[in-house]
Amino acid sequence: MTYILEDLTDEDRKKYNVRVPWGRDEIKKWVIDRERESFLIYQMSDVDSGIRVFLLSWKGKIVEFYVHQKLSEIKENNKVVKLDSRYIVDKIFATYSFEKDIPQIKEAIEEALIAYGWNEGQEFRGKTTVDKMDDTEIIFKDINEQNLFVGE
Repeated sequence: MTYILEDLTDEDRKKYNVRVPWGRDEIKKWVIDRERESFLIYQMSDVDSGIRVFLLSWKGKIVEFYVHQKLSEIKENNKVVKLDSRYIVDKIFATYSFEKDIPQIKEAIEEALIAYGWNEGQEFRGKTTVDKMDDTEIIFKDINEQNLFVGE
């Protein structure tokens, strides 16, 4: 199976224990791979730095990662008709227990981001790509998922 962009239902919210991350009012859309029981949610953006923060649920734990997004205009007759999106993953924060899973996590991040696309303004959505993550900084630490979410 693969990741797909969907509306987040109340049923799925309960089944996967999805709660609102710090800095967000509500989550309406998510990207999920039901076969792997893995999902991606957008957490927040830092307008000054241009960094977007995403959370990937992997094997029941959270992997946080930072990306820059670059948009390219596709024009026809000097009018923007589509926006292609390119994600550059800067940092991945994972628990020590995921050290051996990093290649699979990188693949999952790429698949999930491509499914996520450029979520604002779907009528302009063009092609989404993710740069290779060869130079992505991997930071291992004890991540307490309870600190990433606001309780319900």
